[in-house]
Amino acid sequence: ILGDNDFYSMGAQLKLRNMPLTSSSLKKLPKCLDVSSSLDNLNKTGLGSSAALVTSLTAALLTHFKVTTLHNPPVVASSPPTPSPHYPSTSSSSSSPAITLPLDRIASARFVHNLAQFNHCAAQGKVGSGFDVSSATFGSQVYQRFSPEVINTLLQKSDEGTPSPQEIIACTLLKGDVSYLSSSSSSSSSSSSSSSSSSSPSTSSSSSSDKSSISLWDSKHDPATLPLGMHMILGDVSVGSNTPSMVRTLLDWKKNKPEEALPLWKALAFENESIEAKIQSLCVLSREKTEAYEAARKTCSRLHYSEWEKAGPIGKIFSELQNHFQEMRIKFRTMGQLAGVPLEPTEQTALADATMQLPGVLGCAVPGAGGFDAIYAIGLDASVVASIDTMWTGWAAANATKIAPGAGGAAAPSISMTVLPLILKEEPVGVCVDAAPY
Repeated sequence: ILGDNDFYSMGAQLKLRNMPLTSSSLKKLPKCLDVSSSLDNLNKTGLGSSAALVTSLTAALLTHFKVTTLHNPPVVASSPPTPSPHYPSTSSSSSSPAITLPLDRIASARFVHNLAQFNHCAAQGKVGSGFDVSSATFGSQVYQRFSPEVINTLLQKSDEGTPSPQEIIACTLLKGDVSYLSSSSSSSSSSSSSSSSSSSPSTSSSSSSDKSSISLWDSKHDPATLPLGMHMILGDVSVGSNTPSMVRTLLDWKKNKPEEALPLWKALAFENESIEAKIQSLCVLSREKTEAYEAARKTCSRLHYSEWEKAGPIGKIFSELQNHFQEMRIKFRTMGQLAGVPLEPTEQTALADATMQLPGVLGCAVPGAGGFDAIYAIGLDASVVASIDTMWTGWAAANATKIAPGAGGAAAPSISMTVLPLILKEEPVGVCVDAAPY
């Protein structure tokens, strides 16, 4: 099992080699280095490494036993807008939101996703957001979680013992996918497209009546991408957070104080949805009015966000999007304060605020479940990301920041907050068979 370096804090590896803590140093490290400590003491970058591990291991086993078909290079498949007994065949029409796959590959990815979601929830002891697993499976996306009821019964059975293969298949395999997975894992040259007449890939004696219990997942994963010319950068803050513990505390607060939590939850959702809508509108503008979009983007990339509206209507959209990022951070930070969880610690607030003052920075915030793991920023141009890289690299020297991540006010050793810009890029593909040598 190999883990990409970007999942883990590489500061210790760079110091061991007497290399400066810079993104250029990271590019010189060997791929997939061994971790340098036990799991309990391992600092991670908050990229969902546990979900990526579960998803890749699940996919590797299913692929090895020829249950699923994953190709390299793969392409992105969109989820259907609503759950249905059979997913309709998707065409390669140019109006499609993403390149379409042969249906057996789409079915394979869905089975990997559903089974990995169950495995990950069982490992964590709860039904989480599922976003990390979905991203690991399908790549960059706009995500809506599945209903917890889909796997609650199976999780209860796993707490009591080991569910049977038939029970797992009945929960994780969609009705319309049975025949396609069966045909892709069978040597038979022909197979019916009807789930009621095809056999399960793992239980050939399964009858058509058994398949009526095969569940329908209602999660959504629509492909997403940044608008033309924009770039994202992630910084490793080198002080990992216990994500499951933080999430549990946050959900307990939501359950125990709904009158306090729910209005803020809805307000945060509004900001996130507004960010999504603005990004999608900019993607459309970049295709339909490329010249005007590019002119505005390049102009704004040289200006502080307070001056973006000078660049006309598209500059105003940039400004509105930046404001939604700011409001999202306020809601997120307030949520953490009320729940007693450091979703955006004060040290991260200082770093994000300073980053936002650079010309051309569209947004900067703490990703995922928050904490000290990492920070991300979006720039309107590659040159903007380069300036962010420079500022983050010098952050520790320019700021005498000390953080004490002790729980409940308990004393803990102070740690200098360093920021290491990572070299990863947006990954729009998801799970695939990786033929690269290591």
